[in-house]
Amino acid sequence: MTAELFLPEYVYHGTFLHNVSFFKQKPLDRTKWRTDSTHYLKDFGDGLYTNADLEQAQIFSKRKLRTTSDLEAKPAVIKFRVNPVKYPSDDILVFSGMSQEWSDYIYNHRMVKAEPCVHHHSIIIGPIADGNFKEIFQQFSRSRHQDVQANYNWFRTHITFNKLTNKSYTDKEIGTQIVFCNDQLNILHYESHYILEPYHRQERWKEV
Repeated sequence: MTAELFLPEYVYHGTFLHNVSFFKQKPLDRTKWRTDSTHYLKDFGDGLYTNADLEQAQIFSKRKLRTTSDLEAKPAVIKFRVNPVKYPSDDILVFSGMSQEWSDYIYNHRMVKAEPCVHHHSIIIGPIADGNFKEIFQQFSRSRHQDVQANYNWFRTHITFNKLTNKSYTDKEIGTQIVFCNDQLNILHYESHYILEPYHRQERWKEV
């Protein structure tokens, strides 16, 4: 069975202001995707992580600011225009909700140091795992089971549980990420970016 994928007209990426020039030159650059154990890897492996929701990308940008030691860093959000072309369905992976398959895929990429995929899809779409992954990783290290399936089940429970509400997240609450994992794709074009500026003793985002 084949299916067509229609991506949003625009996607957004939360980053730092000093990175804007890189994205203007080359939106997809594999050399910028490298991760290491101190960053606890990423949900779907190496790639450019984007979002169709501008507000959520702005939240991610400010969250990144809290994790950097660079005191001069400033948050920014890149707006990319998506090239409206058809993509081969066998090179796209879509998780439509928080399924066991989605959770297992994240587990394999977060917990396994080597690339777990025989074939890594060029575009991967799916829910965003819990952002407090450092704490989850530390808990998992203390609670690891000999039974592999028990580890998968434990992992899924914790990345979908909201401690603030004491309930599991809904798909709407957790949001969706669109990840571009192939830097040979001619798919994204820099459109503009957003910065934070002072506004009546507060801050607001401005498109520039």
